[in-house]
Amino acid sequence: MNKDMNIYIWEYDDFFRYLLRFQRGEMVKFDGGKEEWFNINSGKSRYDRLIFRGQGAGWKLENTLERACKKAGIEESDNCDIYDIENEIVREFRRLYNGIDRDLVCQDTLYCLSLMRHYGAPTRLIDFDYSVYVAAYFALECANNMPCNNRIRSCAIWCINTELFEKIDKKLHWYLLWRKIKRDTTDARDDVSFKEIYINNNRPFIGRENPIKVHERLHLQHGLFLCPSSGINSFHDSLVKFDEDEKTNAIYKIQFSMTEDIVQSMLEEFRRMNISRESLFPGLDGFALSTNYHILHYKRQFESRTNP
Repeated sequence: MNKDMNIYIWEYDDFFRYLLRFQRGEMVKFDGGKEEWFNINSGKSRYDRLIFRGQGAGWKLENTLERACKKAGIEESDNCDIYDIENEIVREFRRLYNGIDRDLVCQDTLYCLSLMRHYGAPTRLIDFDYSVYVAAYFALECANNMPCNNRIRSCAIWCINTELFEKIDKKLHWYLLWRKIKRDTTDARDDVSFKEIYINNNRPFIGRENPIKVHERLHLQHGLFLCPSSGINSFHDSLVKFDEDEKTNAIYKIQFSMTEDIVQSMLEEFRRMNISRESLFPGLDGFALSTNYHILHYKRQFESRTNP
């Protein structure tokens, strides 16, 4: 894994300047305070290789299942691991879910996990985006949610060159590799192959996945999932080890620091770009949550109505 890149944002225009270049597959390092840019796309099309994730600056790349189990004080033991707990959650979700896609939820484990994930249930899946702008929005939410006594806010965008996963695929047993190639190149993303590669596979493996039927939220977020096999105990450590073993230098973490007023200005700019909780999570819950991040907008609305 490449060393963290720490960037201080003085003007919110600078933030968008960095994002544009990251989306193009360019990364930056600093030599004596001077920016030096380099391309990480290996000569491929600049838009088809990179995936992004925005989150808190101090967080590892953990899925929500790992995080929930740690909070509950659950550690791996001989009679129960985190994936046994996930199986119980899936079972309960399927019993209680009564949406119009109930049959698909019961028949397609990946679709079920993706739906659970986007409504807040802990799963093995970890969200990434093809759009650096969507990832940046989620990073800014994390900066905004820091305690009020922190005048300097921080957040991070993780970037991965997906060439890494092509090399990880080749570590699969030949039969599972054949099944994975079929999943990636045809519409045969059936539940049997998903369970063979991920659920019932106790050897370390991480793959890119999306269900054959993509629900609305995943589509709007330009998202995909990284999915670990049941042989992965720590997502972050395993992913970094794969990167080191393959010598791909495919993982980058860009950490941003900025003042709270710049965070607010950038959230407002993203709202004007139609990137917000309301647009990314359609429905009443998404709209309600979005109001937390647009307080300055509502302040201006009030002022314009009372002082025409």
